[in-house]
Amino acid sequence: MTEPQLKKIRPLGKLEQLSAVAHHIDFFTNTGLSAHYSPTQPLPGFDLEETVYGALSQVLTQHPVLFAIPVISENEEPYWGRLASIDLEKVVSFIDRSRPCFTGDQTDDELDSLLERQHNTNFKAGYGTLPVWRLIILKDHDLSKGLTTSFIAHHSMTDGTGLQIFHDSFQKALCDIASSSTEQPVDRIVYSNDAPIAPSLEELHPLPIAKNALVSHNAELNEWRGSPIALPCVTRYKSLLLPSHMMGHFVQDCKKHRVAPTVALPSLVARLLYNNLPLTAEALTCNIPVSLRPDLPPKLVEGVMGNFIDAFKIQLLRSDLDQVSDDSSTGGTGIWNHAKKIQQATRKYFANASPSGELYANVAVLNLIPNIGAALAGSIGHPRGESFEVSNLGAFSQAKNVKGDAKPLWHRGKVLLSRCAYAGGAPLVICVLNNEEYVGFGFTWQDGSIEESIVQAVIDGIKTYFNAGTLASSRNRAGEREGKKTQDLDPKFQALTLAALSCLHTTTASAYPRQDASLCTEYDYIIVGAGASGLTVANRLSEDPAVTVLVIEAGDFDKNEDIVTIPGLAGGAIGTKYDWNLTYPATTSLNGRNVSIPLGKVVGGSTKLNRMVYDRGSKADYDRWAELGNSDWEWNTLLPYFKKNEKFTGPNADIKQEYGITTDPSAHGSSGFIHSSYSPFFWPTTKSIVKATEELDINIAFDQANGGAIGGYFCPHNLNPKTLVRSSAQDYYSAVSQRKNLQLLPGNQVTRIRTSKNGSSVRATGVEFAKNKESTKKTVKAKKEVILAAGAIHTPQILQVSGIGDSALLSSIDVPVVVDLPAVGQNFHDHVLLSVVGTINAPIQTSNLTSNATFAAEARAEYDQQKKGPYTSPTGDFLLFLPLSNYTSSASDIYKQAASQDGSKFLPSGTPAEVVKGYKKQQKVLNEKLLDTKSAILEIIWADGTSVLGLQHPYSRGSVKAKSSNIFDYPDANPEFLKNPLDIAILTEGVRFARKLSGAPSIKTLNPFEIVPGANVTSDSDIEQFIRNSASTLFHPAGSCKIGSRSDGGVVDEKLRVYGVKGLRIVDASVIPLLPATHTMTTVYAVAEKAADLIKRG
Repeated sequence: MTEPQLKKIRPLGKLEQLSAVAHHIDFFTNTGLSAHYSPTQPLPGFDLEETVYGALSQVLTQHPVLFAIPVISENEEPYWGRLASIDLEKVVSFIDRSRPCFTGDQTDDELDSLLERQHNTNFKAGYGTLPVWRLIILKDHDLSKGLTTSFIAHHSMTDGTGLQIFHDSFQKALCDIASSSTEQPVDRIVYSNDAPIAPSLEELHPLPIAKNALVSHNAELNEWRGSPIALPCVTRYKSLLLPSHMMGHFVQDCKKHRVAPTVALPSLVARLLYNNLPLTAEALTCNIPVSLRPDLPPKLVEGVMGNFIDAFKIQLLRSDLDQVSDDSSTGGTGIWNHAKKIQQATRKYFANASPSGELYANVAVLNLIPNIGAALAGSIGHPRGESFEVSNLGAFSQAKNVKGDAKPLWHRGKVLLSRCAYAGGAPLVICVLNNEEYVGFGFTWQDGSIEESIVQAVIDGIKTYFNAGTLASSRNRAGEREGKKTQDLDPKFQALTLAALSCLHTTTASAYPRQDASLCTEYDYIIVGAGASGLTVANRLSEDPAVTVLVIEAGDFDKNEDIVTIPGLAGGAIGTKYDWNLTYPATTSLNGRNVSIPLGKVVGGSTKLNRMVYDRGSKADYDRWAELGNSDWEWNTLLPYFKKNEKFTGPNADIKQEYGITTDPSAHGSSGFIHSSYSPFFWPTTKSIVKATEELDINIAFDQANGGAIGGYFCPHNLNPKTLVRSSAQDYYSAVSQRKNLQLLPGNQVTRIRTSKNGSSVRATGVEFAKNKESTKKTVKAKKEVILAAGAIHTPQILQVSGIGDSALLSSIDVPVVVDLPAVGQNFHDHVLLSVVGTINAPIQTSNLTSNATFAAEARAEYDQQKKGPYTSPTGDFLLFLPLSNYTSSASDIYKQAASQDGSKFLPSGTPAEVVKGYKKQQKVLNEKLLDTKSAILEIIWADGTSVLGLQHPYSRGSVKAKSSNIFDYPDANPEFLKNPLDIAILTEGVRFARKLSGAPSIKTLNPFEIVPGANVTSDSDIEQFIRNSASTLFHPAGSCKIGSRSDGGVVDEKLRVYGVKGLRIVDASVIPLLPATHTMTTVYAVAEKAADLIKRG
């Protein structure tokens, strides 16, 4: 049953007046539909609340993409949240005074006020979420007569059909419950205030509105009025999912042509449409979505309800298409002229966006439709005027990961906006979503407005285009595809594909001629892995021309892409083909979440992927390795190797003077292969965190490199001070690549270590390797040693598939036991990352590079032309590493908890006895350092209001286990994050300290606002849930083949020799027994430098 509900109207606010004047049109981002429900006959034992709870539960089960907002009568401020955190029993809304509908001049000031607060300038969703609908339930005075349900939907979810779907489902659910003879189960969902209502938009993101700013002189602009919601006939939908690495070449080509990918994608679609439309089609009109607040971080904009998104239309003419050529020098893919035209139009849009010359925001508004039947009947087959053409992507239909994971890639509820008054009647709407691993395209069109074959052609063309980049890369490496460029391609797309191959093909000759030389049958040393440790050892061993060295690397050389080399883009290679793209499995301690773990699959390893932090831990961090029984591994014995690796340059004179940076020359090296230096550009807000550190009486270290890395310190990066590009482990190879006794074989993965047995003695004799799972395996012999440098995840896997490991595991994967070494893969741990997300009010922030196109373009030009400015900085110029007692008054309580705990009960089930014994020694050492003021346990990286916390000495331990005998099956690597409750206790206090840091005077003046978890999340239990729902990794896996006695769970001795196997060593992060409080890159370099000396000594 439906009855009309009249439209609600309200006056414009000042900010809205500016927006209205600028647009001169009516368009809105919310639509609403109200219906009054009442039972058609008396219901025995009728309980309206229970009925509503049950019906809503049923609807939400049927439509899990939806979110809900209840209204609380007891509280002046309503709350919203994800459904999973809402207690439906609290939905009681104005029980004493609500009426089902209003007529004539009747008003409801309270409801008007609520809607103004909730659905306009002060409504802001939580970080990373977008609530796309709300439900307000207004009860009758006489509860037995029914209720009015107002369903308010965001345009990104629906252009009207979703409103009807809800009411159909809700009515059916009410009927189902009423006709049931048994009591209906009702889901009781525990309420949590994880997502509080934010301050008003103007308060959170103030705009400099001029005193004489234009205001409306049009009486019609004194009220917001909703545009008619007209409904489509039949909406069709298709999707395309691509691995994100397929976008890599496209992104690079965009940079080459100096256009953004977001403008090149519409150009690509236009090209594909022209390929398939008749020649009489000479013009296409595209609607280009833009952000009205490019000064805000994209993730914050993405999370704002109904604000900040606009669009403009532009004609793309067939005559403007590039001439397609297979000559790469012409740069032709047929899209760049259009892309540049769109980019110019975008800049023009921003230049004229506000009458006051300042940025502004558009707002959402509620509109209720009186008669859904009439709206439907009057809209079919008619133009839709100013209604919105939108796509609700929600979840791709049970898509599966490329890795075979059965869990869907795209979680429900994530949508991309496309809002514009010009969008009505658009025949095709394409939304693009991406994360670190995948790019998704959603295609929505109206039946009859465009042929499905054309839509499919566009989909196929996009797929072919991006696949062409992969083909081109492959062809460049091996020459396998010459002469066969279009053999398997649809003729419709040959021209485009030829252009793509030409454009994306790189013709630079290899700088390393020996990588393709024929392999010898035997080398003195075979090193598995060409990352920080492998290339360091290879360089040092090949210093002797009489020694032959082969390095085998699973990844290829990078092509000096910007995402690899430019400091301001550091981390950009994560999720690309240069990343193994591994994932830690879902665990109960992370509330069922997976966590991605970036690892370099490229020559140079993770030193090509990381954020370039070049620091060391404190003296206490390394001395505790010796306290575990490894007397030759301590600060004093490692310091020479830290210095040997380094080529240090201090800060320039301006930076040194401005920030008062001090350095200790005796702690640094000057002749190493890896540059360490300070960026010539510090983000201005760095001063705020430095001052805040002083205001909180936290010491600022003289130099982090001298063993006193406690408190705050200015951090160098692996940055070449002359070229202002990344200095990576590849520098160890580049400098000596012409050595005839050193050979590097990229693009091949070691499948197992070959061993021979003589009585009880086992020796490593060489390795097997292959390009991929289907390739023929080849072998190469090692005269002296096989050296594993594959990292903390792949090194134990290689051992296990080679028969070296826990006999029980080996038996389960059908691998014959060569050496029973149960500790292989154990003691696996990683630094835990947790972000307390916030914003500040500052004109220049790191987010400007991604949210402000003009700022980013100017900064990039400054970098390209002068090697100055923001792109010279990988950020992280000032870090905090704090002892427990520095940041919490609960340090003694946590120590008591640790001292009384038997941490071994939190180890994985089946942990070998010797590993348990070794862990108990570790826990003793960790406990002893808990209250040590010279031992840090928490890192804080503060930037623009967000505090990234890093748990430096986790108590939790996991393992790495091969899943099969095939090395190409990814291993099960699980650090068991947060399994030990001590980790939660330490991080809980870290969250509280992050808030204390935001309250320091120098940061408080920036008006910080906490978005996640939200300032009202204060209890231990609520913070714990936030931690378990949000914790991730700092990308520092270690310890899976630790140094130590065999009886304590060690895998290698102090000379890094694998127990039970002669001629086999490990030189990477897996040997680290306890993670130090630092970023691990320099530690791995130091371990490898020391390892090289140990190997030379025999």
